[in-house]
Amino acid sequence: MNLRICYTWVAVVLLLFGSVVALGSVPRVRSGLAIVRSKATGSLPDVTWMDLFRMVRSGAHFNLPELARMPNPYAMIRNPFNSPADVSVGSELFRSHCASCHGADGSGGPGGPSLPHRQMVRSSGDWALFRTVSLGVRGTTMPASNLPWLDKWRLVAYLRWLTLHGELLRDSEAASEVSAQPIRYE
Repeated sequence: MNLRICYTWVAVVLLLFGSVVALGSVPRVRSGLAIVRSKATGSLPDVTWMDLFRMVRSGAHFNLPELARMPNPYAMIRNPFNSPADVSVGSELFRSHCASCHGADGSGGPGGPSLPHRQMVRSSGDWALFRTVSLGVRGTTMPASNLPWLDKWRLVAYLRWLTLHGELLRDSEAASEVSAQPIRYE
């Protein structure tokens, strides 16, 4: 009887090992296993298991295959929620949650700095913005956000849009304020 149980365990282990090897040959599964290994061994300390689960479950493309190759979330994770509709929702979220400190156009206000062209400690990538929105900034008046996960990514989309387009808007406003004096010919 003991020999039968032993053979059963050997068969189960071989089946599991064969499954891992077979699944490892599928590129998408292989990159997923690499990310899980990186997280399990401590190479992705700034990415929670829940964030990884949500990124995979959402079906959106967060650039995870590249994260599997180079486990640096600040350089690799990209915001897939950057459609005009996402930016619009992010703009509304910014006005209701952030503008009181950062100003309506993100140019700074009574409690927060100007956001366009702001350098962040780790990087200015999408993951750095998401973490800053999610966790706040210790030692400042910037609180952690209690927004839903998707809304945080939409806010990141708006902040990215603000960085790219805010300067263009300010430049066009400044150009319209320049008054040209007529040239006199004498």
